[in-house]
Amino acid sequence: MIRLSAPNALTTFLLGTAAALAQTSAPPVTLADHAPPVAFSNTEQRTIAASKIGRPYDLFISLPEDYSTSKQAYPVLYVLDGWHFPLMAFLQDNNVYSKRMPPVIIVNIGQSPASDVMALRAQDFSPTPIPQSLGGGGGGAAAFLDFLEHELIPFIDRTYRTNPADRGLLGHSLGGKFALYALEQRPGLFQRIVAASRLFSQTTA
Repeated sequence: MIRLSAPNALTTFLLGTAAALAQTSAPPVTLADHAPPVAFSNTEQRTIAASKIGRPYDLFISLPEDYSTSKQAYPVLYVLDGWHFPLMAFLQDNNVYSKRMPPVIIVNIGQSPASDVMALRAQDFSPTPIPQSLGGGGGGAAAFLDFLEHELIPFIDRTYRTNPADRGLLGHSLGGKFALYALEQRPGLFQRIVAASRLFSQTTA
């Protein structure tokens, strides 16, 4: 049996703690196409691989202003399409003054690589194949929903102080179609669903 003396045990503990912190830290979300690049405060950018789908997703995460100093757990809003992040981050910051909604962790999900985003989102968001006349693809919604339920949501719940009893999903256009599909297929996975489109909007809580 290997025994650690008190100083060695303390050193091992501190090194283990530092390693754990290094694993959970992440850089802020940055708009690299600006000159100079713009970094958003109270944000983190991460990547998660979907094991069954076989490709990564970019996560653009906006945290409540007091997240680092509070000890409370927060609701989580999952937002389809990573390009909505600047708008969602603005709403998060503006909410400090408007108080229109309670503090919330916002997780924007972006398909990767970005150069193929339109084809990839069509694959992920549509439960049935899309006719070639409308661009083709689709049919991957079941796999994407499985990824959300079994990989992404557990990862966010492990990494951040979340309230699993208050979880929302927001989708726009084809993402709105997926949001309704998620409501039908997993009615208990999200407590709040927002499905929006230029042609319709529907909210259920």
